[in-house]
Amino acid sequence: MISTAAKTDEPGSTLYYAISAPKASSLAGHATRNFLQTYKPELPFPKPQQSTKETVQVLKDWEGVVDEVNADGFVARLLDRQNRAGIDTHAAEIPFSEVAPDDLPLVQPGAIFYLTIFRSIAAHGQHERTTRMYFRRLPTWTPALLKSARERADRWKKLFHVGKNITTS
Repeated sequence: MISTAAKTDEPGSTLYYAISAPKASSLAGHATRNFLQTYKPELPFPKPQQSTKETVQVLKDWEGVVDEVNADGFVARLLDRQNRAGIDTHAAEIPFSEVAPDDLPLVQPGAIFYLTIFRSIAAHGQHERTTRMYFRRLPTWTPALLKSARERADRWKKLFHVGKNITTS
């Protein structure tokens, strides 16, 4: 009688079977023996198909700026991030239902967000379109911050004599 004690289906793995002798009643004077025998098959198990990879393609990618916020959504200007040569902007009305709950407080005029449309192709060939939108969490450059940065840069220029010909002897 052979019963499986532990079995793994990985290629090149070892199979363990518990083999027990016939019942003691059928063999007079022989004790029942259980022992573990290691069996290595000559051929490895067939490997599962390795087509588990999913392919993802970006169909469209925009950077957006919120222009105005209304009761059920917002109006934004979208810049095509794939076509930087020809500046092409689009206007879009986007409902709040398309915005992640964590991003709702960020929807304010001037806020920058990214909108991407993907096509996913599963290993078995199923196509799926997905839209992802997320808002930038870095602060935007205000006129006061830009002025402060220019002043700081001018101080560093003077300190390191940038733009002046300095001769060393």
